[in-house]
Amino acid sequence: MRGVSRLEVVVVLTCVVLLGAAACVFLSQKRKVAGDSRDAYQLRNIHTGWVTFSHEFGGVFPTPGLINRLPFNGQEVPGRGPEDVSANTTANLYSVCIMHNYFTPEVCVSPIERNPNVRVKEDDYNYEIYDVKNDVYWDGGFKADLITGSNVSYAHMPIVGKRKVMEWKDTSNSEWPILGNRGPKDGKLDHPSYTLSQHGTWWGYIISNDNAYGFYRVGKNEKDHQALIEDLFSTDDVNGSDAILTFTKEVSEDDAVLQFD
Repeated sequence: MRGVSRLEVVVVLTCVVLLGAAACVFLSQKRKVAGDSRDAYQLRNIHTGWVTFSHEFGGVFPTPGLINRLPFNGQEVPGRGPEDVSANTTANLYSVCIMHNYFTPEVCVSPIERNPNVRVKEDDYNYEIYDVKNDVYWDGGFKADLITGSNVSYAHMPIVGKRKVMEWKDTSNSEWPILGNRGPKDGKLDHPSYTLSQHGTWWGYIISNDNAYGFYRVGKNEKDHQALIEDLFSTDDVNGSDAILTFTKEVSEDDAVLQFD
């Protein structure tokens, strides 16, 4: 019985290395196509933070305009005064939650984020800036602008309109999407968007208001879930009661600037 030659050992090892490399590429591509389960974990973490916050505020989710209110009798008084609706932007929403340790900056950015303008605000989040006496409740340097720079990936229900009264609170409504991966404007797969793959496919996780999640995949030639994302990423009435997921760049009493990429 002859021994194994050095050449045979080299050939076997080479095959093992090549097979391993091929497996890594396959698994990497499979992960990109199937989504990343860390997204589900991070999204549920964020929603759990909102629910935890609501336990101390009458069931209402974090609302920046109720935390930093308008002046009361000419003075800035914590917890008093009308709501400052202009403060209810995406940037302020996530920033106030980070300031109060409901979740971390790392949780706000998707592991499969494609937009180069989105990055984690990790070491430079300014926790020291919090100062109730001077009416500072979050780090204003935290950004949520998909064009100029953002420290968050995930779209959420805008804190505006009838939907705010209905669902911006702990309702445990399994039929109401509250948070999820971003999508293309109007849910159209033929628009250039960082939320789509190079083949024009969208996939992502959607969290409902009972903290459950669903994974959805929509391709140009696939009819399943097309209506879902067309509804989720578009609206005819900013102040309406429909369920939408987006970024909110600016808010006023009767309007809001929504943002997609």
